[in-house]
Amino acid sequence: AELGKIDLDGFPVAQDDTQRKQLQPQKNEYTQFFILLLCPKSRIFELIEITDSPKTSTISDILHRIPEKCTDDRLLEKNYIGFCRPSDRTEFMNPTAPAFQSGEEDDDWIATDS
Repeated sequence: AELGKIDLDGFPVAQDDTQRKQLQPQKNEYTQFFILLLCPKSRIFELIEITDSPKTSTISDILHRIPEKCTDDRLLEKNYIGFCRPSDRTEFMNPTAPAFQSGEEDDDWIATDS
């Protein structure tokens, strides 16, 4: 392994085990959650799971993960612009805002399209 290179998972390549442990993100720096994608007009939906999102992610970062996980082409055609938390109808529309600003990563989200 060469110093300065990036491995297949996007992590810097370490020269030895000690350096490898220092370079890899800690498990508690990531979160796991579900997003409900839906189209009320067509009555189609898909629940996608994001399992490895950094807790430092922005709304835009999470929106960019949708195409990686969605399997329904009809839902992939949508232009998702934010999220809505159904429990209190809070909207998260600012793309540069932290996705996990309240520390409540266990929230349920519904993707909002334009």
